[in-house]
Amino acid sequence: MTGGGHDTWRTYKETVLGKVTDFSTVFSEYLKDPKPSGDDWMVALCPLHADKTPSFGFNKKSGRWRCFAGCGKGGPLDFIMLTTGQSFKDVLLDLGDRYGVPRPATSDKPDRPPIPEDLVRGWEAALWANEDVLRWLREKRGFTDITLKKYQIGWDAKRQRNTIPIRDERGNIVNVRLYSGKKDAKMINYTEGVHKYGSPARLYGVDELTKYLGQWVVICEGEWDRLLLQQEGFMAVTGTHGCSVFRPEWFRHFKGKNVAVIF
Repeated sequence: MTGGGHDTWRTYKETVLGKVTDFSTVFSEYLKDPKPSGDDWMVALCPLHADKTPSFGFNKKSGRWRCFAGCGKGGPLDFIMLTTGQSFKDVLLDLGDRYGVPRPATSDKPDRPPIPEDLVRGWEAALWANEDVLRWLREKRGFTDITLKKYQIGWDAKRQRNTIPIRDERGNIVNVRLYSGKKDAKMINYTEGVHKYGSPARLYGVDELTKYLGQWVVICEGEWDRLLLQQEGFMAVTGTHGCSVFRPEWFRHFKGKNVAVIF
């Protein structure tokens, strides 16, 4: 990006950060119970390392932060990038959306393009043309046709695998999980042309969770279990990298909810 592009993003950044009057509302989404510590400062356990005593501090007015154990220091955007793995533009656009700042005209092209809807629809059509795979999903997995259609479960004939599209908070398809019906076959991610270094951990179901008004949420293990729980009327989510990976930024989605963890 050159010239005017840089100026556009610089102006947009200044506008977004200028809307934040109390940065504790931003940091609190990624920290557990931050406590006041002197003029305008708050401290909490650092989410960037295995912290046992509060070593992370941030300023409510300026948004500056520092980890006194050595993780680093910077501004609010740097912090969110480190904790979420998102790009600068994605973090800035998310924050801008939150504070009602119109997106710049140059934001039409995301850093990491979402997976095309047409690709997912093609796999979906292939599933409904394959009665053997449909029968397996219905009889062996226990899914209804309504569930299969709602979540756009598909069939990749080339890889001989079922496809499960993973969406982000905005509903963009950011990954597709491909599962084989064979017992010992390893699940694979669809990463072709999307993520240079593989696929980051995602919270499957976050697009529905952000709109959910109920009180109970189930965290389970695996996409198939999540779909069955949804089919039975539960609000369920799962991390795409297994139960050993739960990213700090996901906690904000569960504030005010009762959470049941089932593995």
